[in-house]
Amino acid sequence: MKRFTNHAEDWGDFIDVKYWQPIKNPQKYAGKELFIGSVTDPYQPVEEQYRRTRALLEELQGSGALLSIATKSDLILRDLDYRNADKEY
Repeated sequence: MKRFTNHAEDWGDFIDVKYWQPIKNPQKYAGKELFIGSVTDPYQPVEEQYRRTRALLEELQGSGALLSIATKSDLILRDLDYRNADKEY
């Protein structure tokens, strides 16, 4: 994605932390399947500092969305408090 960001640094020497407007109506995702991590691992090491994946989980909590996350990182364990195995997200 470097060609879209105009970074002068070599690939792998920069990050772009994503920020977004708050989700105004998270219930619009009720019953919908959301998949996080299809392109970029949402639990890269910098997630520990920036907590953007955690912020998204907080915004979606109680929305009724069906959430799947693909990662190779143990950092996901930090966010297990947002998991409820018996109910939708």
